[in-house]
Amino acid sequence: MLLGMMLIGIALLVGGMAVSVGAPFEAREARLLADRGIETIATITAIDIRGGGRNSSPYAVADVAFQDEFGLRQEPPGIIYCGEPEDISVGDEVEITYDPEEVAPPQFTECPQSQEITIPLVIGAVVIAAGTLFVLRAWWARGWRKRWWGIAILVLGIGFTGTSFEEDCRCQEMVYTGVALIVIGTVPLVAPRVTTASGGPPDPGATGQLPPPTQ
Repeated sequence: MLLGMMLIGIALLVGGMAVSVGAPFEAREARLLADRGIETIATITAIDIRGGGRNSSPYAVADVAFQDEFGLRQEPPGIIYCGEPEDISVGDEVEITYDPEEVAPPQFTECPQSQEITIPLVIGAVVIAAGTLFVLRAWWARGWRKRWWGIAILVLGIGFTGTSFEEDCRCQEMVYTGVALIVIGTVPLVAPRVTTASGGPPDPGATGQLPPPTQ
């Protein structure tokens, strides 16, 4: 029960970080292309079909070649195509949008990414908060056992938070994950030790220990 709660909390933390960091990062790239992107014609040089498993549909990732605004040949790899894989083939001429400052990766013009940041950020933050509560609740129910693991988690959280403020990272939203890790690492270190979630006598089911033999 408690192990399951802990695993759920960890899964929520990872999922929340992916949503809160990944989606806004891609949205900022989409905004850059919308503001200063240049449209041009590119030739598809290679196609890789990925996915297609039990829970995903196949999609195409294409390598292309084009001339930039200075007439220089550019060959960006791995541009995801949003349509059906069979709709494109090697040698096709397609329209792409690229960033002349090479900050945002190029994309097929017909496949614009979402520029929405607020909604995925809020969803990710809520999921991270829920994950934090699950982890702390499970740890508390176990009487804060191995509480010194909190030191490593605290250091990791400080690292995440510090990285989020680095300009080159472009991952400001990582601060939410960093704060969550700081909270998870700090609370067990400062909280009084308990035997059970209710403060009563030790619960073998919660602590994983067998009761002492009766005389």
